[in-house]
Amino acid sequence: MKMKPMSRADTEKDIILINPQSLDGMNYTNIGLASIESFLNQNRIDCTVIHRTEIDDNIDRSNVFGISVMDHTYLSAKGLTQRLQNKTIIWGGWTPTAIPEFVLEDNPGVDYVILQEGEKRLLNLLRSFKQAELFDQIDGIAYRDGKNKIVTKPAVEYMNMEDLTTPTDMTILDELVFFELSRGCYGKCRYCQEEHKMRFKSVTKSVDEIKSWYDRGYRNFYLGNANTIARGQLLQELVRELEKKALKIRLSLVGRPDGVLKQYNILKEYFESKIIYVELVEVGIEANTQHALDLLGRETTPEMNRKAIAALIDLKKKYSPGTLVHANIILFSHFDMSIDDFVENVRFIGDYQCSRNCLVSRLEGMANTPIWHDMKERGFKPDRNMGLRISEYHFTDKEIDRLYRKLTRAVIDNLNCKKVNFFNRLFLVHLIHDKVLDFYNSQDIKNAVLDYIHSSA
Repeated sequence: MKMKPMSRADTEKDIILINPQSLDGMNYTNIGLASIESFLNQNRIDCTVIHRTEIDDNIDRSNVFGISVMDHTYLSAKGLTQRLQNKTIIWGGWTPTAIPEFVLEDNPGVDYVILQEGEKRLLNLLRSFKQAELFDQIDGIAYRDGKNKIVTKPAVEYMNMEDLTTPTDMTILDELVFFELSRGCYGKCRYCQEEHKMRFKSVTKSVDEIKSWYDRGYRNFYLGNANTIARGQLLQELVRELEKKALKIRLSLVGRPDGVLKQYNILKEYFESKIIYVELVEVGIEANTQHALDLLGRETTPEMNRKAIAALIDLKKKYSPGTLVHANIILFSHFDMSIDDFVENVRFIGDYQCSRNCLVSRLEGMANTPIWHDMKERGFKPDRNMGLRISEYHFTDKEIDRLYRKLTRAVIDNLNCKKVNFFNRLFLVHLIHDKVLDFYNSQDIKNAVLDYIHSSA
């Protein structure tokens, strides 16, 4: 175990956690850090969370810093680590969890990597700095041993959701509380880094926590995680308990098509409620041919996708016209997709008109996922500056490849910019969506797409 010199005498905090996701002075929510900060403080570890832009004012307040890292914040985290080279540095998050050995090799200043969930692992690691015998008991961690050899201990234990403390205010964005009803996923899709075992909070804990936010004046809650619709009994008990307590709130729900269909009658209770207003239902569709769904490892069908969205639109029309229905779809779903796959994605988007703000232009290879390994075998190059994410690649079908490059180039030219960034991304999505609707509104979608590919414009 490697540890840099540290003295508590001249510092205020046992650890400072950094959210690197800030651009041009704008700071963003981080549910994981909000939970960890609360959990550590409740367990007598003096901890605070700061944004990247606040580092200069906090650099002397602790000898230990933790950084939450994803592919799009990898370079920022790398720079922060170099800035904090005389401190003990701990990385956590999806990207370090997926590629801990690369992270330690690429960042000599990183001392430890926390795998999967951080609450208990970080608590035990910090305690081990004073009680070294505790270190060997920690699972889900990567580090360099005394011979500078990288050691990775897989994650074994997961948090009991009942043991979580109410997170800090970093879970709030623009008065919207991102609420963890569940963790993990049952999907095992080939493009996703999520590997957690799926767990849920009890209805009692959930209602108590929502009420604590409600008593502070918050009324808008996003029930986070991609599958909060998955457990029907919990959903039903939750809406009924919220109604009993007369908590007039707005809820956003997230799920998969099979969950929507299984829990339709329970979702109907939410839409019919006089107390709960359904602000948004977000559903992961991803692709709309069986060929593309199979390539992505999605255990669903195009028919299931359509039935789920149609059911939600029906509920919306009958009970809550203002509710938003978002159908997440990857327009260019896979590097082995065909023109027919693309056409059916266009048809789905046009038929339901509910993908404008959540359209993903193309599949990206997230480090250490099955699809990422497929991409590496094809010779696609991981980007070291993006935590080995693969974003630049050619599609197998030459016409699809030409279509993608022509469409995105035309949109970027329309934006009058050299590249897509955080601030113009949504506008770019809207422009692509508008072109998709042009294809959809033509007499023959496939011919319209082929004409566009081969036109000189």
